[in-house]
Amino acid sequence: MTQAIEASLESLQLRGAGAGAGAGAEAAVAAAGVGERGPEPAHDPELLAALALSAQEQAQRQRALDAEQRALDEALRLSLLDN
Repeated sequence: MTQAIEASLESLQLRGAGAGAGAGAEAAVAAAGVGERGPEPAHDPELLAALALSAQEQAQRQRALDAEQRALDEALRLSLLDN
């Protein structure tokens, strides 16, 4: 990620020095080793770690939502039985 930021800054410097916008962007991409869609996740351990943590947090939130939904379903069922 640091390389991409540095390459982006370098691209801006190249543009400011008179290079065309296309040349600056191409230089930034080439310098960072990044494709159009960004770095490949398999090659970025920080990104993989962040994605793993995000997946764990999402699973935890989903379990909490499922438990809340079950409680609401049960409360509704009991409410309907009382009527």
